[in-house]
Amino acid sequence: MEEKGDFSKKNVAADLALVVICIIWGTTFAIVKNTVKVVDPILLIALRMIIASIIVTFLCWRRGLLKRMGGETWRSAAVVGIFVYMGFVLQTIGISLTTATKTGFITGLAVVFTPMLSPYILKKNPEWYSWLGVAIAVLGLGMLSLDGWQMPSVGDIYVLACALCFGFQIVLLEKYSPRLNGLLLSMAQFIWIGLLALATAAPKLPEVMDFTPQIWLIIIYLGVMATAVCFMVQTIAQRYVPAVRAAIILQLEPVMGFFFAWLLLGEKLNTRQLIGALMILAAVGVCQYGDYRKTRRERFDVPFGKGPGTRKPAWGLIRRREKGEQEDTGDIG
Repeated sequence: MEEKGDFSKKNVAADLALVVICIIWGTTFAIVKNTVKVVDPILLIALRMIIASIIVTFLCWRRGLLKRMGGETWRSAAVVGIFVYMGFVLQTIGISLTTATKTGFITGLAVVFTPMLSPYILKKNPEWYSWLGVAIAVLGLGMLSLDGWQMPSVGDIYVLACALCFGFQIVLLEKYSPRLNGLLLSMAQFIWIGLLALATAAPKLPEVMDFTPQIWLIIIYLGVMATAVCFMVQTIAQRYVPAVRAAIILQLEPVMGFFFAWLLLGEKLNTRQLIGALMILAAVGVCQYGDYRKTRRERFDVPFGKGPGTRKPAWGLIRRREKGEQEDTGDIG
């Protein structure tokens, strides 16, 4: 089984899956921004999660997984689900009080909280290049979302609290997902979140009778693609991607969010914000390249660092060993 951080085919596929998730989630900021004008935010979350839980439960039933559902999965999903629910509530309320663009980029600050939480929850410290990626991402987010020295709005503060909740979610998924079935964990999360949201939004339920077909199409898209599919893929992908690297890759979400906010809402991208977006992309590259170098160094037993018996990695030697292994196995990943 590949270790998290390995640059193998499964790990690359997991990274690409997270990128696709970012594109889909990027569409939701502009969509939700318009939808909460006519739909209660908590009711929107409840319907979104109910649809997602029905889909995932059906998939689990078809695959015969429900009989494997145990107490540990329910307990782990409850812990993760509480943070996801709080994150959605804070984000959905916050987006009604600020712009879709700022919501996207402030939500991305989960990347700052993830390495701060990892030592306490996962009992391990991130690699130095992960911190470098975090620093670049934070600077990029600042250039994208801040406007001079203007104080953040109430909506910005709500979304910042949302980012903290999603930071917990990313780290907790790395803790729980390796030993639990990804589909069952996703199903249990959606059920918990749906129940919490439904209990809160119960007085608003009669409003669904007045929804137009367009609103229902939006809710179905949010429930199926942006929730069921994306969260299942994220839960499974994080079995192969370290929490900090996942957080860095997920920084593409606000970039996509800004693009769709420009496309659908007419929000503009100035030079400073463009530089910020490019810095976020650079942060993704730093983490990817760092993991690639680390994996190749460990795989081919080339010492690295300072002190007795260590030296800088001989990349020519690694490439020769890679070539020899490729000739023997036909695959170095």
